[in-house]
Amino acid sequence: MNAKNTQPSIDTNNAGVPPAPPEAHHRAGWVEIPKSELKKHYLSGRVYISFAALKALSLAGFSLSDLLDRLSGWSDPVLVGQTIILMEGIQAYFGCDAHRLDDGEFYMDIDVISDVSLPFCPRISLFPLGQVLATPAALDLLAEHGLNATDFIERHRLGDWSELPAEDAQMNVDSIKLGGRIFSAYYLTDDHRRSAPRVWVITEADRSVTTLFLPEEY
Repeated sequence: MNAKNTQPSIDTNNAGVPPAPPEAHHRAGWVEIPKSELKKHYLSGRVYISFAALKALSLAGFSLSDLLDRLSGWSDPVLVGQTIILMEGIQAYFGCDAHRLDDGEFYMDIDVISDVSLPFCPRISLFPLGQVLATPAALDLLAEHGLNATDFIERHRLGDWSELPAEDAQMNVDSIKLGGRIFSAYYLTDDHRRSAPRVWVITEADRSVTTLFLPEEY
């Protein structure tokens, strides 16, 4: 792509980030936030911001540092494929590049809020499921609660592992890279006590089969 045809019409330095060539991102009109800047805010990974978002920040009187402070202080869990609102008019999409599972596969796109949430960022399956199975008891329990097994399988393959401790979620990330077992646990009600109804989903290390079942069936 010809770089001179994709130069922003705004001075991106107004928002606190130096200009970068379009090649720095998978789409024209975006820049990658330097890792040195992320480090100042205790952030890591690959973070991209659109020129439109930079302009919106500047017009609102905010800097990139203000935005990264907001992101650094985000306390709620965020899942792959999810979009969050960072501040008025600005959203962030958390994605995974299935072609870069060896290095820096997880990324974030920061853009202005649109009516359709970042349609150009597809929700990518993070790993093959193999044969998909569900136990009769699990299907019966889901039916009792008016829920569909397919929805939980879909969440599982997109990286929404639900009620997992941070260390277990990290094990899933490592398993995607190295070929280990991938585990998800889902409560079926708002009651998250250990005795509450829930289902588990496991994809085997060789990716031959994915099974949805009850914890007591393990």
